[in-house]
Amino acid sequence: MCSDGAIIKDIYSNNTIYNLLPREIAIDVMRMALDYKNFRIQVFTKDGKIYAGQSYRATYFKHFLKEPLKHSLRGYFNLMRDFVFIPVKNTGSIQGTIAAIDKSPAKVVVYGNERPDDLKDFINKLAAKYGDKISITSAIENCIDILNGGISKAKGLSMLSEKLGIKREEIITVGDNINDMEMLEYAGLGVAMGNAPERVKNMADYVTDTNDNDGLAKFLEKLNSVQITTEKFYATQTNICQSERC
Repeated sequence: MCSDGAIIKDIYSNNTIYNLLPREIAIDVMRMALDYKNFRIQVFTKDGKIYAGQSYRATYFKHFLKEPLKHSLRGYFNLMRDFVFIPVKNTGSIQGTIAAIDKSPAKVVVYGNERPDDLKDFINKLAAKYGDKISITSAIENCIDILNGGISKAKGLSMLSEKLGIKREEIITVGDNINDMEMLEYAGLGVAMGNAPERVKNMADYVTDTNDNDGLAKFLEKLNSVQITTEKFYATQTNICQSERC
């Protein structure tokens, strides 16, 4: 599952389910973004990304090198993924990206400028105009993802689990940001990483260590020690999490 549930792939059948943002809405979102100075745009498509700038890879790499030690292992993975595996089309501008959109995309990502209130105003205008026709979420500060209405990681997980015949209570999810909250709530056991925002950790069933401190591996080791059953994990988690918060 990727693009916050907009693209769901069944690895067993190799079939893919697409929940795409209508092209006309995606284009209008970008036109609305033109009213704000220095907003940046990325569009996620079925096959890759469209970047409203001169060079996505150069921009990303320059940002990454400013403080390389601050990035988690996930950050390094994303760097390699974006540089090696994901095709990127650079359009030079938001107008160029609008012209390049010939099909409905998975999502539109909008990065705010140096004035956070501008992005808040933009969100309010989107919500007023489109209501439940779109979903708005966020994975990083001062940035939003706009998807088709009703789409989220939780919705994607629900669709995939139904297709595979997996019960909700049998699912374990792990997340570290705001756009993971619905998914954590949906699963039988929702695990937040230690570096997640406080409101994510507060609603999770269990909080493990951070991304940088192998939090997922530590959780899986503890889960394995109770034979990987969520019921048994719930019953014993007060005994097994000594340093982490539960």
